[in-house]
Amino acid sequence: MGTSQLTDNSVTTAKVTSASITKPKLSAGGGTAGQLLGTDGSNLQWVASPATVTPINPLGNTITTLDATGTVGINSAIALGTDGVPVVSYGDATSGTLKVAKCANAACTGTSALTVVDTICNSPTYYAAFTSIAVGVDGLPVVSYAGYAPGTPTNCVLKVAKCANAACTGSATISTVDANSITGLYSSITLGADGVPVISYRAGNAGTPGRLNVAKCANTSCTGASTITSVDIGVSSTGVGLFSSIALGADGLPVIGYYDQEANRVKVAKCANAACSGGTSIAIVESNVGDHVSLALGPTGCRCLPIATTSTLR
Repeated sequence: MGTSQLTDNSVTTAKVTSASITKPKLSAGGGTAGQLLGTDGSNLQWVASPATVTPINPLGNTITTLDATGTVGINSAIALGTDGVPVVSYGDATSGTLKVAKCANAACTGTSALTVVDTICNSPTYYAAFTSIAVGVDGLPVVSYAGYAPGTPTNCVLKVAKCANAACTGSATISTVDANSITGLYSSITLGADGVPVISYRAGNAGTPGRLNVAKCANTSCTGASTITSVDIGVSSTGVGLFSSIALGADGLPVIGYYDQEANRVKVAKCANAACSGGTSIAIVESNVGDHVSLALGPTGCRCLPIATTSTLR
């Protein structure tokens, strides 16, 4: 330390000793739990912690709490109504229910209309409330999710709820699309060029290989018998088809991104027809990564660039 740094007499020889410059000294001991170390411009001092901390929102976004009752918002999905106002599907882990929130305006400020639509599958918990929502040409939301089979409260199946109005208040039409045991996991829904829902999801239990399924509904309400196709099949119960994400290509054919858990890789399936019931092209996009897949398409179709071989599953 040079002499010029000591001219203000604030640092004396007695203070500059190996005994006085220690970690305990630099930690400014003497405060009590919960206090903060501050300054009045000249000296350091302990001050009381503020009662509340205001979150910083540097982008100036409007953040709104839609539902604060219990543990809510599990695995939510969002779509825009024909009125341009968002509608949100989500799981309520506290009550074990599927809920839909219709925002009051385009910014989702104000009080949203909250509706309990059905009971969600809660066994095991990690895939209980995966929901996906789309809005039909009639302006009515349609939601896919893993729910309980009628009369079988332990069997998770793929279900679809067709809302009775744009806010999804009132009684929705509930349909079981795939009644096989342990289906409907990680579902994703889109509307075909004909306005009829098409849904990707994982199926398979401990006794069967995990697989990626696609269900093409029989009508816009998803009532009646759907066309169900296993698009990609694993070799073990671990299988494929987790975290599926489906979109409609410019040619009107579904494209699905999903996670192959057995090989820890991302795959994309391109359907050969609107129901995905024919030969489907399977591409490996990237290995050693891939859960929580989300897929979006450019104006000319899929912009995915496979980095591994492409095969066809028939």
